[in-house]
Amino acid sequence: TRSAVMIWVAITVGMVLHDLMYGPQAAYMAELFTPELRYTGASLGYQVASLVAGGVSPVLAVWLLSVADNRPWPVVIYVLLMSAITIYATWRGPETHRGNRVAGDETAAGGDYDGVRVDLAVGTATVPAAVVDLTGAHQAPVETAGTDR
Repeated sequence: TRSAVMIWVAITVGMVLHDLMYGPQAAYMAELFTPELRYTGASLGYQVASLVAGGVSPVLAVWLLSVADNRPWPVVIYVLLMSAITIYATWRGPETHRGNRVAGDETAAGGDYDGVRVDLAVGTATVPAAVVDLTGAHQAPVETAGTDR
């Protein structure tokens, strides 16, 4: 559109919808992890998502526009696909409102975990960092018994 009013309306509506998503995101991300892993887990998830989605999306959108002769529909489909993935991941994620995430309690947020243990090397000690879920449904806490922190 070439209407300045419509552009401002679209920006305003977009920012309101963005804020509705962004507001609870910090609490949701923090509740996905035990207190011992909260900072690392939330930061790692946020940064990897920014790198993959934020870094690739503008380049992909320009490429999709060029392939489609400047028609926006491929970009619209891409955004809808990314939105569907986000909704699905949120739906499949653990409910953390009523549960207390306690280290070693893998069912605190509900469910069993089929994953791979990831350890971080800290100085000369190896510290369990997380269990990476291969199904993409959960981020599990790990037992920290016997580790020096």
